[in-house]
Parts: sequence; C-alpha cells; structure tokens
Amino acid sequence: MRLVLPFLVSLCLILLAASPPARADHCKWRFAEGFQRVTNRPIAGMSQPQIADMVEEMFGARQPVCEEAAYRFFLSQFNTYAAAAFHQKDAEREAMLLCAQEILQRAPNQVFYKNPAAKVSAYKQLRSDLGVIAAEVGVTPSIQALLDALDRLGPPSVSAKPEPMSEDAIQIKVPMVPLPPWAVISLYEIQDHAQRKQNGAVMAKTALILQWMKLVTSGTPPENIKVGPKPAPATK
Repeated sequence: MRLVLPFLVSLCLILLAASPPARADHCKWRFAEGFQRVTNRPIAGMSQPQIADMVEEMFGARQPVCEEAAYRFFLSQFNTYAAAAFHQKDAEREAMLLCAQEILQRAPNQVFYKNPAAKVSAYKQLRSDLGVIAAEVGVTPSIQALLDALDRLGPPSVSAKPEPMSEDAIQIKVPMVPLPPWAVISLYEIQDHAQRKQNGAVMAKTALILQWMKLVTSGTPPENIKVGPKPAPATK
C-alpha cells in the first residue's frame, strides 16, 4: 500500500498538469510538484528550448488564478531556487538562471487577496531579497537578465472572485486497507494511458480508484463496494 499510493498521487498530479487550469485550489499542488522535480534535475548543458520544454512538462501551463497562500508559496520556492542559481558556477548557473526565467512565467496572472492592499508586498520582498543576494555574489549579465524579467513581471492583479477554501486545509484520508486487485491493475493501465496521452482514460480510471478510496475511508466495508462505471456501495 505504501508503494501504490505515492504512485497514484503522482499520476493524479500528472493529470492535473495535463488538464485545463480551472481551479485555484490546485495551484499549490502544481507548484510543489514542479519545484521538487526541477530542484533535483541537473540541467547544465541544456539549451534554452530544452529547458523551456522541461519547465512546461514539470509545471504545466500558467495558472490564471491562484489563492494568496499558493502565490506566496510560489514566491518562497522561487526565491530558494533563484538564490541557489546565483551561487552556482559556470554552465550550471547559466542553465539554472534560464530555468528560473521560465519558471517565473508560471506565476499566476491573478491572485485572491483578503486584503488587496497587500498584493505587492510579497513581490517586493522577493525582488529585494534577490537583489541583495545578487549584489553579494556579483551581478553577471545572466543574473541581471533574471532581475529584469522579475521587474517586467511585477505583482499579479487582484481577482474579483471570492476566496476559495485554503489549500492548507485540504484533507487527504489514506485507506487503512490495501487497494483491491482491480485498482492495482488500473494503476498500471493508467500509466500506459498517460504515456499515450489518453487523458480521458486516465481520468476515468483514476476517478474509479479515488471513489473507492473515498467510500472506504468513509466507513464502507471494501467487500460492500461494487465496481462499475462509478463505484457505489453494493445493495443487498
């Protein structure tokens, strides 16, 4: 079970990245997955088009609207990545700085704010922090290019929509019983569908497994769950 669930979660994140960005409460998941993957990827020697494709694959399309907490999370992770790039040397630094410029384009267009007056504070803090680090290590042309890109981007606009549920409050319940054989087989099928970019099949089979998990964690005995187009408790 410990090996299967991370696989399922990874596939769900792949599905989210491939789907149209429609919900603000998925922003933080995308950012967390993207920064984790890009931080662990050596990129020295990669061309700008290769780096752009890599960032697109890891982060997905730019999100039109995000919650304030997700935006602040993005800025914090970007600060860490850019600062690490500033301290690298030679080819790795140049590649990471190109990557940072690509990542910067994944900042949301609009953000939900409880206090609209605070919309520029987090952005200004990031710009100030990176400016200080740049001065410490020495401003090279590639570092200046990133700072210029950050200046051009500016803070996001304020969304007029009501604030969604906090992403930090999302609860994920893990079943205490193993996945049934049909679900394990479906995971391998989902992996194949994902490689073939068959998003419809990925969504359908992932929905079956997630629905089974929701029923189990809500107290329905596994033996009472009948698998069909949509899993539901079996009727006696």
